[in-house]
Amino acid sequence: MAETLTPKVLIEMLAARGARPAVISVRGDSLDVRSAAEIAEQSARLATGLLDANFEPGEPVVIYAANRPEWLVARFAVGAAGALPVALDDLLPESDVAPFIRDSGCRRVFTSREHLPALREICADLPLEYILLDPGEDAESQELSWTRLLAAQAGPLPDLDPESPAMVVYTSGTTGKPKSFALSHANLSANVRAIEAEELVGPEDRALLPLPMDNVYPLVVGLLTPMVCGARICFPEAVSGPQIVKALRLTESTLLIGVPRLY
Repeated sequence: MAETLTPKVLIEMLAARGARPAVISVRGDSLDVRSAAEIAEQSARLATGLLDANFEPGEPVVIYAANRPEWLVARFAVGAAGALPVALDDLLPESDVAPFIRDSGCRRVFTSREHLPALREICADLPLEYILLDPGEDAESQELSWTRLLAAQAGPLPDLDPESPAMVVYTSGTTGKPKSFALSHANLSANVRAIEAEELVGPEDRALLPLPMDNVYPLVVGLLTPMVCGARICFPEAVSGPQIVKALRLTESTLLIGVPRLY
């Protein structure tokens, strides 16, 4: 039986690929390329730092930011530390996201500079620690940056029960008020392994992922499966049609992960 793809296992898989490019992000007319080893090292060091900062097993941790390499690092690190990632759609306004933050019971929120002022105002009554996933440009941003939690070197990460919760998702399904549900590491792994067996994607592919990764479909089909299969993950600078087309050309992507509305 194939090994369950826990965050620790995913980090180890990336580390084994060394200098091979893993994530490509469009920045203006240029590309920001991160190697598999770089993503793995930062994820492991951040996970170690989160454990040192007393992130508890099963603790819900919100991630509310745009698709970028730092999002991946935070997502892998939170999971590898044994905490529970609660990813929220970066395209939703803060007023729509705040009820999910309250409902989750989280104490820490990974977010971006653009969301910070509104979150602080709307969630002023909650004892939240904010951790920014973008580069710091001023004293406050540097103080809140995720890089301050990086351990000097990665330490041993916990072995997680495959049946333990791997993530919390908020969805309304087809109707009604959004509700939360959890998926286990085994749930996610079973889906990834099933798609991997179809051999739809391989190491020479570049998968462009414009969809927000809070949703299970882009996370499993657009991120985890291509990554496990050795493909490179590509992020456009924005999700408008022209920006997606620009990203397709600049990254020379061979796959586009979308939904009917996007197409």
